[in-house]
Amino acid sequence: MKKKNLGAAIVAAIAIFITISSLLLVGCETEKNETRERRVTININDSQDVGIADFIDSVRFIGLQTLDESLINFINNVYFINDKIIAVDPFQRQILFFDKEGNFLHRIKKTGQGPGEYMGITASLLDPVRETVMIYSIASRKMVFYGLDGTFVKEIIGFSDNALIRSIMNLPNGHFLCYTHDLLPKDVGEYSGLWEVDSDGKFVRSFFTLQELYPVQYNMDNSPLTLLPDGIISLQDAQFNDIYHYRGDSLTKYLSYEIQNDKLPDFKGLTYTEERYTKGMTSQDKGDYIFTKWMDGKEHFYTVYSKKNDHTALVYPAKKFWASDRVAEPNAFNCIDSNLSGVLVTSITGTAIPDIMANENISPEIKEKLQKIVHGMSEKDIEDMNPVLQLLYVKPQRK
Repeated sequence: MKKKNLGAAIVAAIAIFITISSLLLVGCETEKNETRERRVTININDSQDVGIADFIDSVRFIGLQTLDESLINFINNVYFINDKIIAVDPFQRQILFFDKEGNFLHRIKKTGQGPGEYMGITASLLDPVRETVMIYSIASRKMVFYGLDGTFVKEIIGFSDNALIRSIMNLPNGHFLCYTHDLLPKDVGEYSGLWEVDSDGKFVRSFFTLQELYPVQYNMDNSPLTLLPDGIISLQDAQFNDIYHYRGDSLTKYLSYEIQNDKLPDFKGLTYTEERYTKGMTSQDKGDYIFTKWMDGKEHFYTVYSKKNDHTALVYPAKKFWASDRVAEPNAFNCIDSNLSGVLVTSITGTAIPDIMANENISPEIKEKLQKIVHGMSEKDIEDMNPVLQLLYVKPQRK
């Protein structure tokens, strides 16, 4: 009996050892995959016959209520938290709050130079743990904090020593990652490239500074910093076509694009050129894919990188990528930055809805969803309505 118990104990111990070893191997492989730099070659002559419909499962529309106090000019960021939708309109220097159905709740619009006020919205941030939204203003050189009810909480004047910050992302510990793509250390010291400041806006450390300047085709409508699952922050470098991942206080190059016949090296030292060259404009890391919009001279196109298969599909031009009966073509073929990890968020203007409804190539399902939003509205009301959010749910990638 004792021998039988001893044998069973040995078998159980071996099983536990194998399980732990497997978990360690999986953990090591995950870490290896995260730190391994991927290299992708881009040739715009290799356009493929794929489109957005190949990467999404379903589509949802949310109409944002149109009132005199909720009129939106342009949305560059949208957050979803606690059954609320928070839309950022930098053109009108306001942040608007809606419920999950799109009904207007309240807004933050406190322009000025006094306490709790700002001159413009350079970047907006959401802290879901502390339930605050933040506005960073280059013009005011400060970070202003508000509660989700719109009340003023606090502000940090002289944020990051009044450095010129192009993009910023808050960290779980209350610190911030700051990014500037067009200033050299000889001019601004450590406030070049990517650096970290603490919760009081004081410099902590630099991750990298720029060594040379190159012309960029920078898209100010989208931030190059994106929050991913597991606390990872993605950075799409504006100088070169690289994507970095910040994780656990360290920065690694995750993806490097090589552009065939690239002219960018010829423009070293220049901040502007009329010569054509290929440049990544915005990157949306959603689910198992990285969707990147590029510009080649004056033409936009898309690449979709599969993180599981290490494969890239290229679609030229951008209009071809969005040509589908399953979606409504978004404004400027652009996605809106959001905190939804597996959803591409786009917007549809009211002026575009009549054309969508008259388009024979659009599916009845899409038309029916939009019709529910504009039901009972006059043509003038539809034309003047707030943008409709289109949520595209990215489907999982099979390996």
